[in-house]
This record gives sequence, structure tokens and C-alpha cells, in this order.
Amino acid sequence: MKGKNMEQYNRKKVFSQCPLFRGLSDIQQEVIVAQIFAREKEYEKGEVIFQTGEKIWEFGIIMKGKVTVIKEDYNGNQVILTHLEMGDIFAEAFVFSSEIMTVTVMAESDCEILFLDQRQVLSVPELTENLLRIFAGKNVFLTERIEHLSRRTMKEKVLSYLADCARKAGSNRFSVPFNRQEMADYLAVDRSALSAVLSKLKKEEKIDYWKNEFYLPDE
Repeated sequence: MKGKNMEQYNRKKVFSQCPLFRGLSDIQQEVIVAQIFAREKEYEKGEVIFQTGEKIWEFGIIMKGKVTVIKEDYNGNQVILTHLEMGDIFAEAFVFSSEIMTVTVMAESDCEILFLDQRQVLSVPELTENLLRIFAGKNVFLTERIEHLSRRTMKEKVLSYLADCARKAGSNRFSVPFNRQEMADYLAVDRSALSAVLSKLKKEEKIDYWKNEFYLPDE
């Protein structure tokens, strides 16, 4: 599959993965993208897509490649908040809240971004409904994270997070969606300290694991 056919195939794959187009057929997706005058732009690795302090009216969908969301701490050090891939959307919260960017979005690899204007998106009921689902999902995600972070010790944070993963999986054997660094970032702890806590919990037979596969023994 080459040329235009490959391009069309990739678009379908991206749209099928993007929550903004949930429940829409391939034809509906393409019609809506044309209707709202979405624009595409290519970026080279390391190029800034959105800058901290910028006021934006469009948010992006990653059509190809990867992007990184970065925030500077009070010392001017850059902290990576998250890595995003094909089908992910970004900066929508800043667009619809009318707040200036407090993070920088940078191309982690050569990438292609589809930009959507907030006013055009809100003119399409299907997209508006899906946006509400997206915001609601992210709100739940943040609420859960706050619950884990509110625990006093790192051990309690880890067990709270793993118990929540087990609950969602409906089993005491489950996979976590993060690698160790991502898990450490999510729990706002040091990676080496996290590894030490996991190792200690394993020795105490409170958990068992292999890479991102975990087991919580019945108490």
C-alpha cells in the first residue's frame, strides 16, 4: 500500500484511535475534518509546537510521530510531564479554558500534527459530546492520582496505585500501563526509590511482579 492509499489508511488508523472521533464512521470522520477546516503541519524532531506563555486557539491531534509535554520548575529545570503518540490529542484544556500555556509541547520525533480550531469543533455536536467524555475521563484520572499522592509514604502510594489497577482489571493479576520511569513520574517519586520500594514489597510477599505485570496476593 503506497502513496495516497497509505496516507488514507494511516488517517483511518489515527482517527480510529483518537477519542475525539469515537463512534464516527470513516466517512463521517473525513467529512467533519473537512467541515471544520482542520489544518496539518509537519515538525522536525526538537521543534517547538506550543510554547509556555503562548495563547492558543487550536489544539492538536498527533497524526504521525511523537511529542513531549515539558514544564519548567522554579529553578528553570525542564521536567517531562508526558510522552504522547499517534492518535493522542494535546493542549485542548488550554484552548477551551482560554488560559495561556503553562507547558511547552515539543516534537519528540519528526511528526505531523492535525490542528483543530475550538470554534469549529464546538459547531459539531458529535465532537462536542466526545470532548465532554475526554474532559470527564481526564478529571477522573486526576482525581485518582490525587488520591494516591495524598498517601503519606511512598509504600502507601505504591500500594494504593496497584490496588486501584487490580480493581479496574477485576483481578489480582494485572498489567500497569506505565514503565518504571512513567510510574515514578505518575506517583511523583524518584525512579530508584520506587524500584527499592517495589523490591522491598516483593521480599515482604505483599506483591509480586515481572516488568509491568503485577500480582497482589490475597490477604
